[in-house]
Amino acid sequence: MKKKENVKNLIIALVFGIVAFIVLLVINNRISQNEVDMIWAVKEIPQGTTLTEGNIDSYVSAKPTNDSIKNADIIVEKKQLIGMTSLRKISSSELLQKSFFIKGDDIRNNYNNPVLVSFSAIDFTGTANGIIRRGDHINVSKLIDKNAITTSNTTAGTGISSDDNTASTDSSGAITAATENLIVEDAYVVDAFDSSGVKIEPSDTTSIATSFNIYIEKDDETAFYNSVNDKNIAVAKIELSKKDE
Repeated sequence: MKKKENVKNLIIALVFGIVAFIVLLVINNRISQNEVDMIWAVKEIPQGTTLTEGNIDSYVSAKPTNDSIKNADIIVEKKQLIGMTSLRKISSSELLQKSFFIKGDDIRNNYNNPVLVSFSAIDFTGTANGIIRRGDHINVSKLIDKNAITTSNTTAGTGISSDDNTASTDSSGAITAATENLIVEDAYVVDAFDSSGVKIEPSDTTSIATSFNIYIEKDDETAFYNSVNDKNIAVAKIELSKKDE
């Protein structure tokens, strides 16, 4: 009888030991997976969007997140994002990081001697103007007027121009292309406006932009305005993938 009692006590002790072990595992797991608030995008944030006190709640939210993924680049407070501009399109449900954004002062600091210049769509002959938005990077080139180039400036039938700034010809002597002289490289679009002068937000994908404010280097300012005055410039948007190469 006493022997049976000892076995019973041993089984009870074993059960309690197993339960205690499981409880310790659960507690340890919770401790090792502590959750802290981190900032997530709740909807798409278009490239060039500046977060303000007025719009930030519509774009981001704090959510409890496993702190094991936290690092120095992770945004943990909304106030860290006030005044920041997105460098790329940020998808909904992305965990936000400092490297996704840039401060206004940092945009200027990317230039040695930045100046803010303006131009309108009527000032140039060929462009992707309608799709340009704040936060885009563009190249500005001066076009060579095809109509001003005569066949005497080219070597007919060779496709080789005798002047770097003239067009080439085909075997019939017809002008087939005009060259472009790059005058501003990697200009930053500060703002884009429609024909009524209303500022277009980056989230607006339908309005047509017709005028722009951009940052360029001071050294490029004279050449830029000379080309604008000639109404002879072309604008090309720099794709992010190419800019990062």
